Amino acid sequence: MSSSASSQDSTPSSPPTPPISPPVRRTYLERHRDRKQSNSSIAKSSEENKTGCEASLSPTVSAKINPTDTSPELGNVATLSQKAKEAELISQTFTDDLKLNLRCPICFDPAYQPYTLECGHLYCGGCLMAERARTKKSVAGFCCPICKKPTTRTPHPVHAVRHCLEVIAANDGLSIPEPIAFSWVPMRPRPRPIINIRTYLDAER
Repeated sequence: MSSSASSQDSTPSSPPTPPISPPVRRTYLERHRDRKQSNSSIAKSSEENKTGCEASLSPTVSAKINPTDTSPELGNVATLSQKAKEAELISQTFTDDLKLNLRCPICFDPAYQPYTLECGHLYCGGCLMAERARTKKSVAGFCCPICKKPTTRTPHPVHAVRHCLEVIAANDGLSIPEPIAFSWVPMRPRPRPIINIRTYLDAER
């Protein structure tokens, strides 16, 4: 009995649990002050990181924009710039040649209202109507002003040429004149007078 009592006395007892103190309630001013300090520290850290990145990149950037540098990258950039200028010059030359070939041979203006005759020559609608009125009393009828071939059919509009000239005018910042009311009645050559065969035979006798 004494041994069991001595063993119980030798067992160390656990320390008493301290009482839990209630959480400290912070005022609004304290919370606002801590939040402001936290935001300022974050902003300061971001600014330091940004400055460090710029300092580490500045030698590379200055090396790239150094005008005396003859690196292959700058050589490629110069070559591409030269090729772009040559392509722009070729495009402008092509546009000028196209405008020259798509102009009316009567008024020498771009045929914004293009019509083609049977012979294939291209004119603007206004010049065709004026030329037709001028040659209205011609015995041969209306003829192409270039090849002098008689025209017996109504001229056909060429929509592809009109769209092309509209794109060129928009690129050059030009305004396109309003289309005129085009009307055309085929002017056929006057037929030869019919001769009475009997009268012709009597005259031959």
